[in-house]
Amino acid sequence: MSAQKLREAIVAARQQDKQRARDLLWMVIHEEPQNELAWLWLATVLDNLDERIAALENALTINPQREKTRAYLAKLKTAQKEARAAEAEQLFVKAVAQYEGGSRVVARDILRRVVSLNEAHVEAWYLLAQVVSDRADKMIALERVLSLEPTHEKAKRDLFLLREGKQGWVNQAEDALVNGRYDEALTLYSRAWVHTNSAAERLVIEKRMREVERQAAINMRPVLDKTTTLLRLASGPGLLYLLLAFIHVGFQVANLNLQVFLNLLIVLVGSALVVSVHNTPRHKIWRQVFGPAGLQKTAVRWAITLIGLSLILLPYLLLFMNAIDRLAPVRPDLIPFPIGS
Repeated sequence: MSAQKLREAIVAARQQDKQRARDLLWMVIHEEPQNELAWLWLATVLDNLDERIAALENALTINPQREKTRAYLAKLKTAQKEARAAEAEQLFVKAVAQYEGGSRVVARDILRRVVSLNEAHVEAWYLLAQVVSDRADKMIALERVLSLEPTHEKAKRDLFLLREGKQGWVNQAEDALVNGRYDEALTLYSRAWVHTNSAAERLVIEKRMREVERQAAINMRPVLDKTTTLLRLASGPGLLYLLLAFIHVGFQVANLNLQVFLNLLIVLVGSALVVSVHNTPRHKIWRQVFGPAGLQKTAVRWAITLIGLSLILLPYLLLFMNAIDRLAPVRPDLIPFPIGS
């Protein structure tokens, strides 16, 4: 019975009578679910691409050794991926238009459809993180962005701020202010204001926002950024060492040897470590080494401080010991000529 229906279905399929062929093939499959040939012919008469792929997958499950089925399935999956990507891109354009028009809820629903069609759509995931209201959903979307594109700076920043909460917004706002990005600083302070329930903290943030507005109004960029401030504060011990070295050689520049300049460099490095640990613990260098939070662990900060102090004191100690040696009395037996008469 099933064999007769299968023959009739094949005849109908060859005559382009797809509806009759589908009806007969479904009957065959209902009676014989493991009929490979029925699944193969069904894949040729179905209109829906997803259903055709499902039919071929069933046929391949029954007979995994049939390479032609495997090749045809791969071809259909490529076509499916391309079709979904094209549909996702069209929907993404609509989502952007809704977002820019203020319809965030509509944009959210469209974007969810976009990422279901194309899970690798980085821009859709990032925009979805902007329109969803739940904090956990935001983090999921941002983490997906970074899994697809680890160098996505905006996603890194937004995820860090979500994890750090109010203080994260404040820290980022201060960085923006130092670099003269007033609009960004105001936006970040506003987010920090929203994320705090303390009246006192809100007053502090409001004060900082007024200061940003004042600086923006007169276009007053801060004179020194963090790196310049770091170098200025760290130069003191180095200048003092250089002055003592000059005194040590009697202000004769020609008497300064390479060791003096190497020691000077060591002093500058040590003082830079000490100053940066306590004045700029969130400097971009520390954030690159220890992560977005910078130098937050007390033990690490004190360890770096001790290293810096050691680097500062060692050249001073060597200079002091050299000076003591030069002041020591000269032994008469070491002089090559008689002293006195």
